[in-house]
Amino acid sequence: RFRQGYDLYSLSLVLLEIGLWQPLSQFFKPDLTASKLSARFIAVADQNLAHTMGTKYRDAVVAGLTWLDRAANDEKSKAQESESNNEDMTEGLQRMFWEIVQPLEECACGLAGEL
Repeated sequence: RFRQGYDLYSLSLVLLEIGLWQPLSQFFKPDLTASKLSARFIAVADQNLAHTMGTKYRDAVVAGLTWLDRAANDEKSKAQESESNNEDMTEGLQRMFWEIVQPLEECACGLAGEL
């Protein structure tokens, strides 16, 4: 089943590679489970991206890498509320814009001003 969070996670992995100028394969270890590998990507992004790409870029990447977990927690907390799927989708898209798209746009605008 399609989930917006999967696309955001994938985009964030690509942005992590670009920001570090390293392939993600450098972070793989044979004994890592999927959840441990994800935690490793988040830690690497959190600890290293600000130095190479700035804090806004880092925060956008970390937001994308943690999107699925945060969305799952939001769904649990809203389980007793009677909001429609359209309202949830709109809220999710707005949050995605403010946490991921807008900070990345600011990074691009900053670069354009330096050229």
